[in-house]
Amino acid sequence: THSSFLQACFGADGPHSLSRVLASKPQQQHLFGLRHVLRAPKMGEPFMLFCRYGTLQFVSVKTFCSIAEAALHAHWGHHSRPFSLRQPFVYMTIAINLSQMLALYALLLFYHVLHDDLAPIRPLGKFLSVKLIVFFTFWQSIAISVAVHTGLIHSTEQWGVRNISNALNNYLLCIEMLVAACLHAHVFSHRDFVGPSQLVRENRRLRRFDSILLEVVSPRQVLFDTRDMLKHC
Repeated sequence: THSSFLQACFGADGPHSLSRVLASKPQQQHLFGLRHVLRAPKMGEPFMLFCRYGTLQFVSVKTFCSIAEAALHAHWGHHSRPFSLRQPFVYMTIAINLSQMLALYALLLFYHVLHDDLAPIRPLGKFLSVKLIVFFTFWQSIAISVAVHTGLIHSTEQWGVRNISNALNNYLLCIEMLVAACLHAHVFSHRDFVGPSQLVRENRRLRRFDSILLEVVSPRQVLFDTRDMLKHC
């Protein structure tokens, strides 16, 4: 979660320490020409909350759309025509894409301000290695759906179009995950945790594996952050 990331970077007092660090930075304007239409949040806690909730909203939107899609399948069945405006799936895809872009923009803005402070943990490579998988596989599934919709992928005597599209996507994923595994071995190197890094020495915490696993799979922190986000809206 975002709070766990801040704690790892800035110690146990993560959010408060980050607010103080951000308050010492020069005012950051919006990127990509958005400065002309959006007012930049004040450095310090307002900027931190903008980046935090800008990323957290994707968790809420994605969860809602996933639940809605599962429920709508009972009525609509498998959306063999995903780009039909008569079906709700296309609108959920648009909503997820807009939410993804907002989350990525918030993270980019955060990194743009703190890239020097975060340099010891090399966050850019770690971020790209994870997010490229998420977004590339998502757009790959969309591309395959377009190929099905346009007739580029069609059924044969032995296979239906749904079986072919699923098999193609799964086959490509097997190849891509091998490449991703090699990339992860480089960007998430064990050397970051055994070297003389001051950041590692200051923030190292010896914890049981089961406690770390429980924290990762538990939705408690996400629910807490969502409640906190709604409180500030």
